[in-house]
Amino acid sequence: ECAFGVLDPAILPRGLIAAFPEAQHDPVQAERLTQASGVKLGPALDPEGSSLTPSADAYEILLRNLADGLTACLSE
Repeated sequence: ECAFGVLDPAILPRGLIAAFPEAQHDPVQAERLTQASGVKLGPALDPEGSSLTPSADAYEILLRNLADGLTACLSE
C-alpha cells in the first residue's frame, strides 16, 4: 500500500529491474514499490552531491558514487 492507496502493479513499467531512491527524499515510497513488485531496491543515489564536501574533484567523486551505486545493484 502506498500513500495513495493500494499499489497497482500495472503502473510499473515492463522490464523494470531496480528502483533507486534519492538521498534527499524519503525512501519509503521506493521501499514499498520494491516490496510490492519484487523489483530490486538500489542504494540511495545523490545526484546533487549533497553529501560531498566541495573540492576540485567533487564532480568526479559524484559521478563515481552514482556509477558505483548503479553497478552494485544491477550486477547482482
